[in-house]
Amino acid sequence: MTLPEDRTGTPATGRGNEFLLLLMALGLAVAASGVAVTMLTDSVTHLGGNIPTANLLLDYSWGLAAALVIGLGLGLAPVRSEDRMALAVAWSAKILVALVAMLHYEDYYWFLDAYGFFDEPRSVVFSELSFGTGTDNLKTLIVLLYQVFPQSYHALKVLFAFVGLLAVYVFYRAASLYVGTSDVRVFLFVALYPSVLFWSSIIGKDPIVLLGIGLYAYGVVEWYLHGKPRATFLILAGALLAVFVRAWLAPILIAPLVVTQLVTRGHIVVKLCLFFVGSSILLFSFSALLQLFAVASTADLLSSIEQTAQSFSQGGSAQDIRIDLSEPVQLLAFLPYAMFTALFRPLPGEVGNVFGILAGVENLFLLLLLARALWRSSVRDATEPVILWAILLIAFWALAYSFVSFGNLGTAARFRLQILPVFLLLLLHLGRQRPGPAVSRRSDRC
Repeated sequence: MTLPEDRTGTPATGRGNEFLLLLMALGLAVAASGVAVTMLTDSVTHLGGNIPTANLLLDYSWGLAAALVIGLGLGLAPVRSEDRMALAVAWSAKILVALVAMLHYEDYYWFLDAYGFFDEPRSVVFSELSFGTGTDNLKTLIVLLYQVFPQSYHALKVLFAFVGLLAVYVFYRAASLYVGTSDVRVFLFVALYPSVLFWSSIIGKDPIVLLGIGLYAYGVVEWYLHGKPRATFLILAGALLAVFVRAWLAPILIAPLVVTQLVTRGHIVVKLCLFFVGSSILLFSFSALLQLFAVASTADLLSSIEQTAQSFSQGGSAQDIRIDLSEPVQLLAFLPYAMFTALFRPLPGEVGNVFGILAGVENLFLLLLLARALWRSSVRDATEPVILWAILLIAFWALAYSFVSFGNLGTAARFRLQILPVFLLLLLHLGRQRPGPAVSRRSDRC
């Protein structure tokens, strides 16, 4: 699937192009050096003991070949030259993470889901896709990939890293469409943001979900700006791709559209029709989820929330949940703190390992971005349909993931990837330096 040609960008200055070229050369050199050192020091075999494959060097070679082929493809991508250079920078970082840094992560954790996603599809046949079986659906997708690509753990990881990169680029294009101009610094900021860079490069559900939400977000922006029928296709295609692996995302993605459609301006007949259609889809998806999780009453729902939250409260980053979430009053009182956890924790000092320290620093920075956005924005910003939709998406997501994220701060950092690009782009936009009154409203979105 290709997105419409970007006609909103303004030509970069010669100095900007020179800097991008230098950054691209530096990124490629660092990535190449990292891979070379990894191979020369035999780190591939020393650190790959947990990977279920017989020949680690051959497996790694397939991954390196896949990285080179994708890199060459990015160099020929039909996008602006500035975007191609920025993609090369981001891809260099992706390769450094996927083929160098992640080896240490894989050496430390012997129980990663990635091992099963790689290994099990090698010995199973194609099975039907179905709603609510995200793990099996993803394994079926990998079975199909094995019909074309070699059965290599590192090659599969590189492919998933490319999906993650494509997802971030789609988010960037959506933001560029909304503000009316393109700035590759925004793309690089989101693509190189540590959590986005790492968690969108793993073998698992996260890169696929991120691409689905990216396409959905692009469709939303195009719908509210231009009302094109193609936007509806992108919204549905993106949402279905995300729901393909995480079924409970259906109401999370639909609800913001329904509310936004209800409160924003427009022809009353069109508004009511779209609201009716959206509400029907929302109720259908929510009903399907209740049936999937065997929830027949409010008591069942509260009990399911309690069990789910407690099931995630284990491991090195786990937190004890010392309240009874099956009690409505206790649950409602705890909800704001749990939502804050989903969006901003762990904070510095809460988790002592390397990932916890990095996540703490990153979340502190996220809070600073939020503070700047609140200082520089006003209630009037939320009257823009796209801004209102983004705020509601983040709020509904935090509501749905609050108790899962509270139980395990490590899980919180990974799951947040689903809405982190939207969150970052929203905070950058709301926290921008506002132009003077003489500047047009279109330019005010920069």
